[in-house]
Amino acid sequence: MFCPHCGSQLEGTPKFCGVCGHKIPSGSSGGSKLTFSPSGGSFNGFSQGEELNSGSYSDMSGAGAYSSSDQYGASGSSGSSASSYDYGDNSNYNSGGYGAEAPGSYSGDSGYGSDGYGAGGYSSGGYGSDGYNSNGYGSDGYGTGGSVPTPPPVTPGYNPGSDNGSYFDGTGGEIFVKLILFSLLTVVTCSLATPWILVDILRWRKRHTVINGKRLDFDGTAGELFGLWIKWLLLSVVTCGIYSYWVRKDYLDWEKSHTFYEGQAPYSSTGERISYFDGSLFELVGVSHLAQLLKAVTCGIGGAWGDNWANEVEFKGTCICGDRFFYTGTGGAIFGLYIKNVLLTGITCGIYAPWAMCAVYRYFYSNVHYDPKKSGH
Repeated sequence: MFCPHCGSQLEGTPKFCGVCGHKIPSGSSGGSKLTFSPSGGSFNGFSQGEELNSGSYSDMSGAGAYSSSDQYGASGSSGSSASSYDYGDNSNYNSGGYGAEAPGSYSGDSGYGSDGYGAGGYSSGGYGSDGYNSNGYGSDGYGTGGSVPTPPPVTPGYNPGSDNGSYFDGTGGEIFVKLILFSLLTVVTCSLATPWILVDILRWRKRHTVINGKRLDFDGTAGELFGLWIKWLLLSVVTCGIYSYWVRKDYLDWEKSHTFYEGQAPYSSTGERISYFDGSLFELVGVSHLAQLLKAVTCGIGGAWGDNWANEVEFKGTCICGDRFFYTGTGGAIFGLYIKNVLLTGITCGIYAPWAMCAVYRYFYSNVHYDPKKSGH
Protein backbone atom coordinates (compact mmCIF):
# COMPACT_ATOMS: atom_id res chain seq x y z
CA MET A 1 0.00 0.00 0.00
CA PHE A 2 1.39 3.43 -0.97
CA CYS A 3 0.47 6.98 -0.05
CA PRO A 4 -1.63 8.41 -2.89
CA HIS A 5 0.08 11.74 -2.41
CA CYS A 6 3.83 11.14 -2.07
CA GLY A 7 4.08 7.48 -3.04
CA SER A 8 5.74 6.37 0.23
CA GLN A 9 5.09 2.76 1.24
CA LEU A 10 2.59 2.51 4.13
CA GLU A 11 2.42 -0.15 6.79
CA GLY A 12 -0.99 -1.48 7.84
CA THR A 13 -3.97 0.86 7.43
CA PRO A 14 -2.75 4.20 8.80
CA LYS A 15 -4.85 7.35 8.91
CA PHE A 16 -1.93 9.59 7.97
CA CYS A 17 1.19 9.09 5.83
CA GLY A 18 4.27 8.91 8.06
CA VAL A 19 6.36 10.74 5.45
CA CYS A 20 4.29 13.64 4.13
CA GLY A 21 1.46 13.67 6.70
CA HIS A 22 -1.23 13.32 4.05
CA LYS A 23 -4.54 12.04 5.36
CA ILE A 24 -5.42 8.56 4.10
CA PRO A 25 -9.16 8.22 3.34
CA SER A 26 -10.72 5.30 5.19
CA GLY A 27 -11.13 2.30 3.02
CA SER A 28 -8.50 3.60 0.61
CA SER A 29 -6.37 0.96 -1.03
CA GLY A 30 -3.54 3.47 -1.47
CA GLY A 31 -1.92 4.79 -4.57
CA SER A 32 1.06 3.64 -6.52
CA LYS A 33 4.70 4.53 -5.89
CA LEU A 34 5.59 7.88 -7.47
CA THR A 35 8.21 7.86 -10.19
CA PHE A 36 10.15 10.76 -11.69
CA SER A 37 9.97 11.40 -15.38
CA PRO A 38 12.82 13.76 -16.48
CA SER A 39 11.57 14.16 -20.01
CA GLY A 40 8.04 14.96 -19.00
CA GLY A 41 9.03 17.43 -16.34
CA SER A 42 6.65 15.76 -13.84
CA PHE A 43 6.77 13.72 -10.70
CA ASN A 44 4.22 10.94 -11.32
CA GLY A 45 1.59 13.25 -12.57
CA PHE A 46 2.55 16.37 -10.62
CA SER A 47 3.77 19.01 -13.04
CA GLN A 48 6.43 21.60 -12.37
CA GLY A 49 3.71 24.16 -11.77
CA GLU A 50 2.14 22.18 -8.98
CA GLU A 51 4.73 21.62 -6.20
CA LEU A 52 4.83 18.38 -4.23
CA ASN A 53 2.03 19.28 -1.87
CA SER A 54 0.02 22.16 -3.20
CA GLY A 55 0.12 24.87 -0.63
CA SER A 56 2.41 23.08 1.81
CA TYR A 57 5.10 20.58 2.56
CA SER A 58 3.58 18.93 5.63
CA ASP A 59 1.07 21.81 5.70
CA MET A 60 3.70 24.05 7.29
CA SER A 61 5.87 25.52 4.58
CA GLY A 62 3.76 28.20 3.10
CA ALA A 63 2.21 28.77 -0.29
CA GLY A 64 4.56 27.95 -3.09
CA ALA A 65 6.11 25.16 -1.01
CA TYR A 66 9.28 23.29 -1.88
CA SER A 67 10.22 25.14 -5.01
CA SER A 68 7.24 27.08 -6.32
CA SER A 69 6.31 27.11 -9.96
CA ASP A 70 9.93 26.98 -10.99
CA GLN A 71 10.49 23.61 -9.31
CA TYR A 72 13.68 23.04 -7.33
CA GLY A 73 15.94 24.56 -9.92
CA ALA A 74 13.84 25.65 -12.89
CA SER A 75 15.21 29.16 -13.18
CA GLY A 76 18.59 29.01 -11.56
CA SER A 77 20.90 26.94 -9.45
CA SER A 78 18.22 26.27 -6.84
CA GLY A 79 15.08 27.85 -8.12
CA SER A 80 13.76 31.31 -7.60
CA SER A 81 10.36 32.85 -7.67
CA ALA A 82 8.79 35.87 -6.12
CA SER A 83 6.08 33.55 -4.84
CA SER A 84 8.47 30.93 -3.51
CA TYR A 85 8.30 31.23 0.23
CA ASP A 86 9.93 27.82 0.74
CA TYR A 87 10.73 26.12 4.01
CA GLY A 88 8.45 28.06 6.29
CA ASP A 89 6.12 30.95 5.72
CA ASN A 90 7.96 34.23 5.29
CA SER A 91 11.31 32.62 6.14
CA ASN A 92 12.34 32.69 2.51
CA TYR A 93 14.75 29.93 1.70
CA ASN A 94 14.84 31.39 -1.77
CA SER A 95 12.31 34.17 -2.18
CA GLY A 96 14.17 37.26 -3.30
CA GLY A 97 17.35 35.85 -1.84
CA TYR A 98 18.57 33.56 0.87
CA GLY A 99 16.48 35.28 3.50
CA ALA A 100 15.21 38.58 2.22
CA GLU A 101 12.32 38.92 4.64
CA ALA A 102 13.82 36.92 7.47
CA PRO A 103 15.24 38.72 10.50
CA GLY A 104 18.90 39.42 9.94
CA SER A 105 19.06 38.35 6.32
CA TYR A 106 22.48 37.23 5.13
CA SER A 107 23.32 40.12 2.89
CA GLY A 108 21.37 43.29 3.20
CA ASP A 109 18.09 44.00 1.50
CA SER A 110 18.26 41.27 -1.07
CA GLY A 111 19.86 38.53 0.92
CA TYR A 112 22.27 35.83 -0.05
CA GLY A 113 21.49 36.16 -3.71
CA SER A 114 19.00 38.62 -5.11
CA ASP A 115 16.36 36.81 -7.13
CA GLY A 116 17.47 33.45 -5.85
CA TYR A 117 20.56 31.53 -4.96
CA GLY A 118 21.07 30.88 -8.60
CA ALA A 119 18.51 32.81 -10.63
CA GLY A 120 20.10 33.73 -13.94
CA GLY A 121 23.49 32.63 -12.72
CA TYR A 122 25.29 31.80 -9.54
CA SER A 123 23.79 34.86 -7.95
CA SER A 124 22.19 37.23 -10.39
CA GLY A 125 22.23 40.67 -8.95
CA GLY A 126 25.21 39.94 -6.79
CA TYR A 127 26.48 37.61 -4.16
CA GLY A 128 24.61 39.96 -1.94
CA SER A 129 23.32 42.92 -3.89
CA ASP A 130 23.57 45.94 -1.63
CA GLY A 131 24.88 43.56 0.98
CA TYR A 132 27.94 41.37 0.97
CA ASN A 133 29.92 43.60 -1.36
CA SER A 134 27.76 46.49 -2.53
CA ASN A 135 26.08 45.67 -5.81
CA GLY A 136 27.51 42.24 -5.92
CA TYR A 137 30.56 40.21 -5.19
CA GLY A 138 31.64 41.15 -8.65
CA SER A 139 29.26 43.79 -10.06
CA ASP A 140 25.93 42.34 -11.13
CA GLY A 141 26.63 38.96 -9.72
CA TYR A 142 29.25 36.48 -8.80
CA GLY A 143 28.84 35.31 -12.34
CA THR A 144 25.69 36.49 -14.07
CA GLY A 145 24.80 33.92 -16.65
CA GLY A 146 25.87 30.96 -14.58
CA SER A 147 29.67 31.04 -14.54
CA VAL A 148 32.10 31.96 -11.80
CA PRO A 149 34.86 34.25 -13.16
CA THR A 150 38.50 33.34 -12.67
CA PRO A 151 40.22 36.11 -10.70
CA PRO A 152 43.25 37.74 -12.36
CA PRO A 153 46.67 36.50 -11.23
CA VAL A 154 48.18 38.55 -8.45
CA THR A 155 51.85 38.64 -7.53
CA PRO A 156 51.96 38.72 -3.73
CA GLY A 157 54.20 41.28 -2.11
CA TYR A 158 56.98 40.31 0.25
CA ASN A 159 55.82 39.64 3.79
CA PRO A 160 58.74 39.41 6.26
CA GLY A 161 56.63 37.29 8.60
CA SER A 162 55.98 34.47 6.13
CA ASP A 163 57.88 32.00 4.01
CA ASN A 164 58.29 33.64 0.61
CA GLY A 165 60.02 30.75 -1.11
CA SER A 166 63.60 32.08 -1.36
CA TYR A 167 66.22 29.44 -0.67
CA PHE A 168 69.33 27.61 -1.78
CA ASP A 169 69.15 23.82 -2.15
CA GLY A 170 72.68 22.86 -3.21
CA THR A 171 74.50 20.35 -1.00
CA GLY A 172 77.98 20.17 0.47
CA GLY A 173 78.50 16.75 -1.11
CA GLU A 174 77.97 18.15 -4.61
CA ILE A 175 80.44 20.99 -4.21
CA PHE A 176 82.91 18.70 -2.39
CA VAL A 177 83.22 16.50 -5.49
CA LYS A 178 83.56 19.56 -7.72
CA LEU A 179 86.32 21.07 -5.61
CA ILE A 180 88.34 17.82 -5.67
CA LEU A 181 88.08 17.57 -9.47
CA PHE A 182 88.82 21.25 -9.97
CA SER A 183 91.89 21.12 -7.74
CA LEU A 184 93.32 18.36 -9.91
CA LEU A 185 92.39 20.24 -13.09
CA THR A 186 94.04 23.43 -11.84
CA VAL A 187 97.31 21.61 -11.17
CA VAL A 188 97.30 19.83 -14.54
CA THR A 189 96.55 23.02 -16.54
CA CYS A 190 98.75 25.37 -14.48
CA SER A 191 95.64 27.37 -13.48
CA LEU A 192 94.59 28.02 -17.09
CA ALA A 193 91.37 26.12 -16.40
CA THR A 194 90.38 28.53 -13.60
CA PRO A 195 87.73 30.40 -15.66
CA TRP A 196 86.05 27.09 -16.55
CA ILE A 197 86.10 26.03 -12.90
CA LEU A 198 84.59 29.30 -11.71
CA VAL A 199 81.86 29.32 -14.36
CA ASP A 200 80.91 25.73 -13.56
CA ILE A 201 80.58 26.55 -9.85
CA LEU A 202 78.68 29.75 -10.65
CA ARG A 203 76.21 27.85 -12.87
CA TRP A 204 75.75 25.20 -10.15
CA ARG A 205 75.08 27.91 -7.56
CA LYS A 206 72.54 29.74 -9.73
CA ARG A 207 70.62 26.58 -10.62
CA HIS A 208 70.27 25.74 -6.94
CA THR A 209 68.93 29.20 -6.06
CA VAL A 210 65.22 30.01 -5.88
CA ILE A 211 63.96 33.58 -5.37
CA ASN A 212 60.32 33.87 -4.34
CA GLY A 213 59.49 30.56 -5.99
CA LYS A 214 61.43 31.20 -9.23
CA ARG A 215 64.53 29.12 -9.86
CA LEU A 216 67.50 30.86 -11.46
CA ASP A 217 69.59 29.75 -14.41
CA PHE A 218 72.87 30.92 -15.94
CA ASP A 219 74.22 30.89 -19.50
CA GLY A 220 77.56 32.65 -19.18
CA THR A 221 80.60 30.88 -20.66
CA ALA A 222 84.18 30.37 -19.51
CA GLY A 223 85.41 31.87 -22.79
CA GLU A 224 83.66 35.15 -21.99
CA LEU A 225 85.07 35.24 -18.47
CA PHE A 226 88.57 34.45 -19.74
CA GLY A 227 88.32 37.35 -22.18
CA LEU A 228 87.24 39.66 -19.35
CA TRP A 229 90.17 38.54 -17.22
CA ILE A 230 92.59 39.50 -19.98
CA LYS A 231 90.89 42.89 -20.33
CA TRP A 232 90.97 43.55 -16.56
CA LEU A 233 94.63 42.57 -16.31
CA LEU A 234 95.76 44.79 -19.20
CA LEU A 235 93.73 47.83 -18.10
CA SER A 236 94.90 47.51 -14.51
CA VAL A 237 98.53 47.42 -15.67
CA VAL A 238 98.11 50.38 -18.04
CA THR A 239 96.36 52.50 -15.35
CA CYS A 240 98.79 51.50 -12.58
CA GLY A 241 96.04 49.62 -10.74
CA ILE A 242 93.39 52.35 -10.89
CA TYR A 243 91.14 50.25 -13.13
CA SER A 244 90.96 47.57 -10.44
CA TYR A 245 88.20 49.66 -8.85
CA TRP A 246 86.03 48.94 -11.90
CA VAL A 247 86.70 45.19 -11.95
CA ARG A 248 84.03 44.32 -9.37
CA LYS A 249 81.35 46.25 -11.24
CA ASP A 250 82.39 44.77 -14.60
CA TYR A 251 82.15 41.30 -13.10
CA LEU A 252 78.66 41.93 -11.67
CA ASP A 253 77.53 43.40 -15.00
CA TRP A 254 78.57 40.20 -16.75
CA GLU A 255 77.23 37.81 -14.10
CA LYS A 256 73.80 39.43 -13.73
CA SER A 257 73.29 39.83 -17.48
CA HIS A 258 73.65 36.06 -17.88
CA THR A 259 71.31 35.24 -14.98
CA PHE A 260 67.64 34.58 -15.72
CA TYR A 261 64.70 32.49 -14.54
CA GLU A 262 64.59 28.84 -15.47
CA GLY A 263 62.34 28.29 -18.48
CA GLN A 264 62.23 32.00 -19.36
CA ALA A 265 64.02 33.59 -22.31
CA PRO A 266 66.93 35.80 -21.19
CA TYR A 267 66.37 38.18 -24.12
CA SER A 268 63.75 40.78 -24.99
CA SER A 269 61.88 40.75 -28.31
CA THR A 270 64.64 42.96 -29.74
CA GLY A 271 67.41 40.57 -28.66
CA GLU A 272 68.65 42.55 -25.68
CA ARG A 273 69.47 41.01 -22.31
CA ILE A 274 66.70 41.68 -19.79
CA SER A 275 68.83 41.06 -16.69
CA TYR A 276 71.48 43.52 -15.55
CA PHE A 277 73.31 45.21 -12.70
CA ASP A 278 73.01 48.98 -12.40
CA GLY A 279 74.47 49.53 -8.96
CA SER A 280 76.70 52.51 -8.32
CA LEU A 281 80.47 52.15 -8.70
CA PHE A 282 80.82 54.64 -5.83
CA GLU A 283 78.76 52.43 -3.52
CA LEU A 284 80.64 49.28 -4.50
CA VAL A 285 84.05 50.88 -3.93
CA GLY A 286 82.95 52.67 -0.76
CA VAL A 287 81.44 49.58 0.86
CA SER A 288 84.46 47.47 -0.13
CA HIS A 289 86.94 49.88 1.48
CA LEU A 290 84.76 50.36 4.55
CA ALA A 291 84.47 46.60 5.01
CA GLN A 292 88.22 46.15 4.78
CA LEU A 293 88.80 48.94 7.30
CA LEU A 294 86.24 47.49 9.69
CA LYS A 295 87.79 44.05 9.40
CA ALA A 296 91.27 45.43 10.13
CA VAL A 297 90.15 47.49 13.13
CA THR A 298 88.19 44.61 14.68
CA CYS A 299 90.76 41.89 13.93
CA GLY A 300 88.43 40.28 11.42
CA ILE A 301 85.27 40.29 13.56
CA GLY A 302 83.69 43.11 11.55
CA GLY A 303 84.02 41.14 8.32
CA ALA A 304 80.53 39.72 8.79
CA TRP A 305 78.98 43.18 8.84
CA GLY A 306 81.10 44.22 5.84
CA ASP A 307 79.85 41.21 3.85
CA ASN A 308 76.30 42.03 4.84
CA TRP A 309 76.64 45.61 3.53
CA ALA A 310 78.15 44.31 0.30
CA ASN A 311 75.11 42.02 -0.16
CA GLU A 312 72.71 44.92 0.35
CA VAL A 313 74.46 46.97 -2.35
CA GLU A 314 74.73 44.03 -4.76
CA PHE A 315 71.10 42.93 -4.60
CA LYS A 316 69.74 46.48 -4.57
CA GLY A 317 71.38 46.99 -7.97
CA THR A 318 70.29 43.61 -9.38
CA CYS A 319 67.46 43.22 -11.90
CA ILE A 320 66.61 39.72 -13.15
CA CYS A 321 64.08 39.51 -16.00
CA GLY A 322 62.48 42.75 -14.85
CA ASP A 323 62.39 41.82 -11.16
CA ARG A 324 64.14 44.03 -8.65
CA PHE A 325 65.50 42.45 -5.47
CA PHE A 326 66.29 43.49 -1.94
CA TYR A 327 68.23 41.86 0.89
CA THR A 328 67.16 41.44 4.54
CA GLY A 329 70.11 39.67 6.19
CA THR A 330 71.95 41.00 9.25
CA GLY A 331 75.62 41.20 10.18
CA GLY A 332 74.96 39.53 13.55
CA ALA A 333 73.42 36.45 11.94
CA ILE A 334 76.32 36.17 9.48
CA PHE A 335 78.82 36.53 12.32
CA GLY A 336 77.24 33.59 14.17
CA LEU A 337 77.29 31.54 10.98
CA TYR A 338 80.97 32.35 10.36
CA ILE A 339 81.92 31.29 13.91
CA LYS A 340 80.16 27.96 13.44
CA ASN A 341 81.79 27.39 10.04
CA VAL A 342 85.30 28.20 11.34
CA LEU A 343 84.93 25.82 14.27
CA LEU A 344 83.56 22.92 12.22
CA THR A 345 86.08 23.43 9.43
CA GLY A 346 88.92 23.44 11.95
CA ILE A 347 87.67 20.35 13.80
CA THR A 348 87.31 18.40 10.52
CA CYS A 349 90.71 19.54 9.17
CA GLY A 350 89.05 21.47 6.34
CA ILE A 351 86.66 18.73 5.21
CA TYR A 352 83.63 20.77 6.33
CA ALA A 353 84.57 23.69 4.01
CA PRO A 354 82.14 22.75 1.18
CA TRP A 355 79.28 22.43 3.68
CA ALA A 356 80.29 25.77 5.21
CA MET A 357 80.08 27.33 1.75
CA CYS A 358 76.55 25.96 1.27
CA ALA A 359 75.50 27.21 4.71
CA VAL A 360 76.55 30.74 3.71
CA TYR A 361 74.66 30.50 0.41
CA ARG A 362 71.56 29.25 2.21
CA TYR A 363 71.55 32.22 4.53
CA PHE A 364 72.31 34.79 1.83
CA TYR A 365 69.67 33.65 -0.66
CA SER A 366 66.95 33.00 1.93
CA ASN A 367 67.15 36.74 2.59
CA VAL A 368 66.87 37.87 -1.04
CA HIS A 369 63.38 38.78 -2.24
CA TYR A 370 61.54 40.23 -5.18
CA ASP A 371 60.54 43.86 -4.67
CA PRO A 372 57.15 44.51 -6.40
CA LYS A 373 57.36 48.27 -5.82
CA LYS A 374 60.51 48.61 -7.95
CA SER A 375 59.92 45.94 -10.57
CA GLY A 376 58.69 46.38 -14.10
CA HIS A 377 55.56 44.25 -13.69
